[in-house]
Amino acid sequence: MSLKSITDVMAREYRIPASRMYQMIQFYHQLLAEDLKIDGKVRLPHLGVLKTKERKAREGTNPATGKKVYIKERKAVGFRPAKDLLRFINDLEKEEKE
Repeated sequence: MSLKSITDVMAREYRIPASRMYQMIQFYHQLLAEDLKIDGKVRLPHLGVLKTKERKAREGTNPATGKKVYIKERKAVGFRPAKDLLRFINDLEKEEKE
C-alpha cells in the first residue's frame, strides 16, 4: 500500500481533505524518526518495534566492478513484529489456503 493510498483511505474515513491527512501522516513519521534517533527504540502497538542497531565497519565488494570497498560504521533500523501482527498474518494465510 502506498502513502497516497493510505492518505486517501484515511482522509475518506475521517472526512478531512487528503492534503491535511498527508500532513498529519508526515508529522507522525517525523515524530517516529526523531524518537528513534533519540531513544533508539519505538514501539508501535500491535505492529512491532523499530530499533536502531550498530553496524560495524567492514570491507565489502562492489558487485559491479568486483573492487574491494570500505564500508563505514553506521546505524541501521531493524523491525521486530508484534505477536498480534504475526497471529493476524498467519490467520490470513490459513484462510487463503482453505
